Amino acid sequence: MNAVDARHGLPTSALGAVAAGAFLFEHAFALGGMKPMSNPEALQLAYFYAQDSQRLIAAGKMQRWEVLKWAVTVNLALATAGAVSRSSGWTLFGFFLFCVLVSAISAYLLNHYNRRITGARDTLDKILDRLTLEYPEIEKFTGKERYPAEPDKLRNYDKEELIPFNIIITFSIVPAFVVWAFKSFP
Repeated sequence: MNAVDARHGLPTSALGAVAAGAFLFEHAFALGGMKPMSNPEALQLAYFYAQDSQRLIAAGKMQRWEVLKWAVTVNLALATAGAVSRSSGWTLFGFFLFCVLVSAISAYLLNHYNRRITGARDTLDKILDRLTLEYPEIEKFTGKERYPAEPDKLRNYDKEELIPFNIIITFSIVPAFVVWAFKSFP
């Protein structure tokens, strides 16, 4: 069970995410005349949803990494099994086909988790839009830039991670292909 902070009545794990919002709410007029939200609970709720979106993004990135490790491990294990087996021909070709299947499923899972991450980023973007309307100086105050707000940029935000992951998964079938080619066609 989470500990609760006596001053704010919030779980202590959520205090980090709410700290900037609570500070902004309490000191809104001192920070350049920002208008505070009429309901402090709404601000806390917005920060809880923002924190939830950040957790979903982090979990999705971890899931993508796990898919990559799983795919490479299975494909290398299949190539090793093919290399140490005494059979050749169709059995080794079966190992190779199974590697292709593992790679295809892994690529699908990577894209699936990326869509989920993009959805969480879209939710976070909507929350930040609302907070930016209420507190126009929030980026200057926090010193951080937000995610890109354009749908095309948001959809392709993780492209530089996805491309190498897919390349690694694709090349993880090469050892099984080499084993099949060299053992079946001497």
